[in-house]
Amino acid sequence: MPNDKEIDFLYKMFIKIEDSSFLTKSKKYHLFKNLMSHVDWCYRVTGITEAALNIFHKNSFSKPKGMIHRGHIQDLNKTYKHLLKLKDEKKLNKESWWKYFWSKDKTLLMTKEENSNKKSKKVSKIININYKKGLFRDTGNIGYIYKKTEKEFLKNLYQQK
Repeated sequence: MPNDKEIDFLYKMFIKIEDSSFLTKSKKYHLFKNLMSHVDWCYRVTGITEAALNIFHKNSFSKPKGMIHRGHIQDLNKTYKHLLKLKDEKKLNKESWWKYFWSKDKTLLMTKEENSNKKSKKVSKIININYKKGLFRDTGNIGYIYKKTEKEFLKNLYQQK
């Protein structure tokens, strides 16, 4: 979880990006997305779908290349648009910005197919993961860190199901 200095910095950056007169809406969104993707607590994993866990099992709990995605439960673009709406309505302060963003910045480990079908809500059973364990952290790029700790965690999770 971020500290107050990080939240303050990110909020100020969001406002600076949004107040820019020379950036297009698309560029503002991409800058915001890029900014948020470079903090390791962002895009926290709060669950895994049963289908994704089964793929890990079939792959001897090695990371299956390209088969498992870390997908937002609520699309990041929708979160961003809502934050813009609040800002335009003058209802946005640092606390409301952070509360809304944090509540929507939840991801699941899911199959590539489930991530593609999120809009139709076609995902298998979700198994909760406590994000405070610090597992599957952001790589600063597309993807998540997968080391021995994550591997052992998934093995134990699979055995418990």
